[in-house]
Order: sequence, then C-alpha cells, then structure tokens
Amino acid sequence: EAIHAKMPAMYRYVALRKKLLGVDELHMYDVYVSLTKEYEQKYTYEQAIEIVKKALAVLGDDYVALLDKGFSERWVDVYENEGKKSGAYSWGSYDSHPYVLMSFNGNIDSVFTLAHEMGHSLHSWYSNHTQPFTYAEYRLFVAEVASTCNEALLIRYLLKHAKEKEEKIFLLNYFLDQFKGTVFRQTMFAEFEMLTHKEVENGGVLTAEWMCKLYNDLNHQYFGSALAPDDYIQYEWARIPHFYRAFYVYQYATGYSAATAISAKILAEGEAARKNYIEFLKSGSSNDPVELLKIAGVDMSSPEPVNSALALFGELVDELAELLPEADVVASVLPSTPQTRGLADAGFFARMKEGSIFANAGRGDLVNQSALLSALQSGHLAGAALDVCTPEPLPGDDALWTAPNLLLTPHISGFYHLPVTLDNIVAIAAGNIRALLSGGELRNRVL
Repeated sequence: EAIHAKMPAMYRYVALRKKLLGVDELHMYDVYVSLTKEYEQKYTYEQAIEIVKKALAVLGDDYVALLDKGFSERWVDVYENEGKKSGAYSWGSYDSHPYVLMSFNGNIDSVFTLAHEMGHSLHSWYSNHTQPFTYAEYRLFVAEVASTCNEALLIRYLLKHAKEKEEKIFLLNYFLDQFKGTVFRQTMFAEFEMLTHKEVENGGVLTAEWMCKLYNDLNHQYFGSALAPDDYIQYEWARIPHFYRAFYVYQYATGYSAATAISAKILAEGEAARKNYIEFLKSGSSNDPVELLKIAGVDMSSPEPVNSALALFGELVDELAELLPEADVVASVLPSTPQTRGLADAGFFARMKEGSIFANAGRGDLVNQSALLSALQSGHLAGAALDVCTPEPLPGDDALWTAPNLLLTPHISGFYHLPVTLDNIVAIAAGNIRALLSGGELRNRVL
C-alpha cells in the first residue's frame, strides 16, 4: 500500500528518463540506461578504502578501527583472477573473521561494492563476538540492512563532497536506480508472488497465460503509461529464480527501507542513533527481526520507514530534475488513481519554470485546484503551459482560466479550451501537449 501511494514519483522519474534519453518510446530496457554519460572517475583500491572509511566515520571510531583491521589483515579478495567466481559476497564461520570476495575494477560500482560487503562483514563480526553460536547468525529479514546502510551513508558523503555538476547528476541517478531496482521492482515481484499464491488458495489454476497477463499488468502499474508496452516483458516472471523461494523478494524492499531510515537517523541525530545501530549489529538472531530493528529506532510493523524512504526518492527526483537543463520542459503524464489525488500541489507549481509543461493525462483530482488558482493569481505560471483535466467547473475569476497558456480538458471527451484571445498560441500549445501525451517530440518550445 505504501508503494502504491508513492507510484506518482516513479511515473515522474520514468517520464523524465524518456525526455532526457530523447526516445520516441521508452522501453523496459531503457530504464537501465544512465541518464548522463558515465562520470569517468577512476579509483585505486587504496583510494576506495579511504573514501569508505571517511563516509562511515559517522559510525564511530570503533567501527572504523574494525574496517582498518579487515583491510590490513586482508579479509578482502580484491582483484579479478583466472577461475575466480564472479560477483561479490561476504562469508565466514562463527570462529573465523569474515571473508569478502569481489573483483575491484576501479569504477564507482566497485567503491559501493566494497562498502556494501564490509557492511555484511562487520555485521557478522559484531554478532559473532556478542552472541552465542545459537543466536549469532542473523535472519534474512535484516541481512541486507547493514550493507545497504553503508551504501546510503556513502552516497550521502559523495553527494555532499561532489565538486562537479556531472558528478552530482551521476550520483543522483545511481541512487535513484538503486531505489528503482530494490524498492519498487522487488515490491512488484512480491505483489506478483502474493497474487499467484492467493489465486491458488482461492481454488484457481495457474496457467502461463494467466501469469503472463498478471505480470504484464503489474509492470504497467508500477512503471506507468510513459513506458511503452513490450510483448516480451510478460515472460520475465519465468526467469526470476527468487520466485522458487517463497516470499523472499519483499525483504529486499523492507531491508532497503529500514537501512535508508537508519542512515537518515544517524546523520540527523548523531551519537544516540549511532549507539543504537551498533547495538542492533550485535543482536544477531536473539529476537524477532522486527523487534531487533526497533533497537535501531526503526519500526517495520508500521508504514513509516517505507514512507520515509519513498519520500526521499521523490526529493531525489526533484533534485535531479533541477540539475538537468532539459528538465525545464518535461511532461508529468500520470494516470489518475486514488493515490494521486492532489498530487500537483503548491510545491509542485512553485517548482515550475518558464517553458515548463504540466500534461495531466488523468482526471482533475490530480490537481490541488486551490494551489493552481493561487499560482495563477500570483502570475507565477505566466511562462508555463498547463493541460489540466477537469470534470467540474473551476473556482475563481473566469479571466484566470482563459489565460493563453492554460488548456482545460474534460475527462469524458477530447481536448478543448475555454475562450482565449491568442488562439494561435493556444493551438501550438495544444499540439505540443498532444505530442507529449502520445510519446512524440515538441514541435514548438515557445509556448
């Protein structure tokens, strides 16, 4: 439910991707393409170690000393080698130190992988050195919390110290892609799994056709109308190995949300939050995982941690849009759902600039009408073009609703506009709105 309520932020991100990639149709494979040329920063392993240590310094001197111990005692199998297994993971036994396998290649992914795997390793170290053997191994529900918390602290550190605009754009896109893949996509997987189990429980039969349709519908629901339909995406469920481990995938989303909330608390509250987090790392499986996370100040029995993580996702989309020059002309094409009610609020209109377009493909309940009226009265939207679906009369002075940049669309029929003085300008704007809604390009940017 929390994810469904925040889907408009994902729709905006997908629409932003389509515009910035300059494609007529955005396909599923396009959501994995970087929005900018990859930032060409290269790192040595020694530089990566120093960056990770500085980023995680907020976890305290003892934590950094343990990182130093792991690096100096060569817990990490660092580089590629003939016959070496691909990927990265942390492993070990109760009476050994943790071991990390990775293949460091000097890019930003390698820096994040190092932080991630050392998060697992130090979680294991703290747990093994505090709990008896029976309770030392932590449960899957919390397994990704420590690793992802390290990544969240690292990205915040890198963003804070980014010196170039391109670097910040790259990092924001990296962070947003992590959200997309770990929170939204894994929740979509979990919903697919839940609905298939429910179908069987209700006496239904799982056929390939039924599952393909369900998966295709969910993919459209999660990524929105800006994503072009692809025949092949309906078959993707058949290649997801996690579905053969019942109710596994949702824990990626919950773990990521918990880690995001914990990292935010550490950065905002300092020492008290840090101490609570270290106590959580020491707890192993000594209690129910939900209860253990409460030690770190996160209550996963409530929607608050997920809502907090998703609010951050929306803020990051806004921040990325501000940095990209093309973002001044971007359509927010959003389906109307109960969750999108009032989405275009005062803050939304305050962020619009000259040359912006708001193309609302849903019903008028997407728009907070009093916020729109206030923005029109202030003259703030004089240089922006708006296409607003409205199923009912709008309040205020009629003159406001006849502005040349404002198009009004009833949800029951085609495009129309109220009487205006500059019909030719409105016609150009209407053509541009239609082009955007159908996935085309702007024919005239002077609106």
